[in-house]
Amino acid sequence: MKTVAVMTMAFLPATFLAALFALPALEWAKPVVVKMDGFVLYWITTIILTVTVFVVWGMITQRNWLIDKVRHRWPRGSLEID
Repeated sequence: MKTVAVMTMAFLPATFLAALFALPALEWAKPVVVKMDGFVLYWITTIILTVTVFVVWGMITQRNWLIDKVRHRWPRGSLEID
């Protein structure tokens, strides 16, 4: 199940953006909509969105490890100001 979820996270942003870019209402042929080539814009947004999905997934699945690291670095009461 975890493998299926990871593969879905890898391909779902690209699939969503492909469907979004294919909408006829956006009229990508007009220069006012985008200033760069649509193909380049697609890959830039796909890569950024995919990396963001994996970072959020990593933070959620490793939250206990992150909390332990923060607590070890800054023990309770060490951040209090007199």
